[in-house]
Amino acid sequence: ILMIENMIKALKVGRVTITFKSLTSGRKITDDYTLQGVNLPQNSKSDKLIVLHCASNTYEDIEKRTIEEWIRK
Repeated sequence: ILMIENMIKALKVGRVTITFKSLTSGRKITDDYTLQGVNLPQNSKSDKLIVLHCASNTYEDIEKRTIEEWIRK
């Protein structure tokens, strides 16, 4: 849970590279996401994290338990 909270803090101030496993395809995805300048409250009780995909400028939901690592850019 602390890892997720720290990742959300990093997302709010810039880009973060997140590696997670897709529940639909089962493949590992590594891409850049952000919450910078986005007024999108995160529900700490939810299983999902809503983030803005930097390349496509679209929102995506990532299942928190599938996140393998994250790196602040």
